[in-house]
Amino acid sequence: MKRRLPAVLVFVVACSSILSGGIALSAASPKRARVSAKTSTVRLNGNGLGVTRYGAARSSATKAISAVLGNPTGHPSADCTSKYFQTAWHDLVVQFVAGRFRGYRYLDGGDRALAPTRAVLRSVRPRLSTTKGISLGSSLADAKRAYRTLRRSATNFYRTQSGITFAFWSSGNPSPNSRIYEIKSSVCPGSL
Repeated sequence: MKRRLPAVLVFVVACSSILSGGIALSAASPKRARVSAKTSTVRLNGNGLGVTRYGAARSSATKAISAVLGNPTGHPSADCTSKYFQTAWHDLVVQFVAGRFRGYRYLDGGDRALAPTRAVLRSVRPRLSTTKGISLGSSLADAKRAYRTLRRSATNFYRTQSGITFAFWSSGNPSPNSRIYEIKSSVCPGSL
């Protein structure tokens, strides 16, 4: 009975941890414990994507993003010099310069390196947002509430102090109801 008690106790603790939303890790999986201790959410930041920061080596950035989003879906052309390389996870396109993580674009059709041609977004995936909850389809009013220092950088573009650029659907000056069709940071061609 004494030999079975620890195994039963481990099983009960593991089940209660899983049911309460936790993750049970065995001592035999130290690698998993290190990975789970890091952030596991891809967030559109001015300095990276939450799971990796600008300047990370291409292999480590790709591994970190793939751990959350799965395998890349393509490598669209960057339309920049040969030292640029892009990797896509559907609508998220990550850009590398000389083997280092440099920037990202998040837009409907990103894996096909297409600029959107319609104001209605299809089912965008993965569904990502900034740390302040702004995503594709958010309005200019939403972005201004979230980012008080939002500055206009071109006709349909607004930029945060941290370096995130939002592109809005508009035939002229964006209205408060204009929707975001692209979120980008530090990419070539340059962010407006």
